[in-house]
Amino acid sequence: MKNHKLQQEKKIKLATYIRDKLISNIPIIAFGSGTTVNTIIDQLNPMNPTRYLSGSTSTTVKLAECNLEEIILDSVIGNPFLLIDGADYVDFGRKQLIKGYGGALFREKILWSNASQIFLTVDDSKIVNQINDRIPIEILPFARKAVYNKLKNLHLIKDIKLKKNDNQTPYITDNSNLIFEVYLKNPLLDMQELDSLLKSIPGVIETGLFYGDVLNNCTVFVSSDKGIDEVKFQN
Repeated sequence: MKNHKLQQEKKIKLATYIRDKLISNIPIIAFGSGTTVNTIIDQLNPMNPTRYLSGSTSTTVKLAECNLEEIILDSVIGNPFLLIDGADYVDFGRKQLIKGYGGALFREKILWSNASQIFLTVDDSKIVNQINDRIPIEILPFARKAVYNKLKNLHLIKDIKLKKNDNQTPYITDNSNLIFEVYLKNPLLDMQELDSLLKSIPGVIETGLFYGDVLNNCTVFVSSDKGIDEVKFQN
């Protein structure tokens, strides 16, 4: 309970910092998903003329609850916008990160590829020297068994689990797809190679692997007991 309270305090501090110092006069802001994103949205003023994009159904619901105007991506293509999102793990040394443990990754990756600037919000527990955890991948339900068999035959994969809800029913994404959580035998060193390999399998729609040029416009805001640090990925 104490740890949960401390984590929540970090999120509130980070949300307040971003609201007050960084986004007060930005006309278009996109949001990914997650608890820190929700905390930031809670603090926004509905009287502000800013318009908002959403990367998930849960974020759309949150924007509506806070009386904030949501627009569609098609209406802003070609115009600069800021994206605010979270991550599950960040590896600065290899310029890579993982998203999607909550089930939202496909729409968010589209926002990432179109945003002119990205603010990534994490606490210091998400910063790692190497990623050694599950990889979320979104798959077409029609190809569930076919994709499973292809993944099982890859020598680098230790285990594959279907993401489920608390009641043990399959988790369904905003795009009516499924999520496989793929466990590797060894720490993830070359994300680009793994991403290409996974997406070469018919039925794999997208992965939670983010790396390379898409991170060039990304500033990571890391909250800790000592305060908030702003960190850029090195080219």
